[in-house]
Amino acid sequence: MTSLRNQTVVILGGTSGLGFAIALATLQSHASHIIVAASTSAHVSRIVDRLISTAKDHHLSGAVQGRTVEFTNEEQINHFFAEIGDVDHVIIADNETFKPPPVQVSASTRVFGGGRNSLNSNGSGSHEYWGFGLVARQARIKTGGSICLTAGKNSALEGLTRGLAVDLAPVVRVNTIVPGSVLTDVWDGITPDLRDQLLTRSAEGVLLERLGTPEELAEAYLFAMKCGFLNGEIIHVNGGQKLA
Repeated sequence: MTSLRNQTVVILGGTSGLGFAIALATLQSHASHIIVAASTSAHVSRIVDRLISTAKDHHLSGAVQGRTVEFTNEEQINHFFAEIGDVDHVIIADNETFKPPPVQVSASTRVFGGGRNSLNSNGSGSHEYWGFGLVARQARIKTGGSICLTAGKNSALEGLTRGLAVDLAPVVRVNTIVPGSVLTDVWDGITPDLRDQLLTRSAEGVLLERLGTPEELAEAYLFAMKCGFLNGEIIHVNGGQKLA
């Protein structure tokens, strides 16, 4: 069975339930080094402490490291990837983390200005996906490694995913996970009565008649990292929500 043994995985954003589940799943797949980065130091510290504690309890040997990075700051992103060096996989676990800065992106910031598909030659689309493109440009990913994006249900990331896959092939693979409704700790902030109503209503729109778990979603990210023949794909993990 394919594992992540001796590999370094970077997880950007998503310091809540899904991000933790992805990080833990990579450790359970024998990754040697996990780097979790987010824009809030308290969130980073919390998830790193939790991962280290869980890894110790389950005798997992991978190292866990946290970094605080403001992902709307180009200089910080550049410094982050220059400092951590070569990695095997980069996961963007939360696309909201990468909202572009409130200024027009200059030509120097475009990822592949003359690239084939990821951006138009005139730069159209570069501002909307500024953060994703900058990560793709700055991350030093080893041959055979991957980038895995996370998209909302109505996201227009399909074109970017396939464009980046073409531009970075054959060295790096690019895929996107589209989660359905997932039972994360975000639901904990809702009053019990309202929470039950919303959960019931959400489950009615899913063929499996329930919400997914972060652990189930994490399996999709593992697949995207481990399957060396998967590239340019959009993977929907929603319990049959599109068919209900």
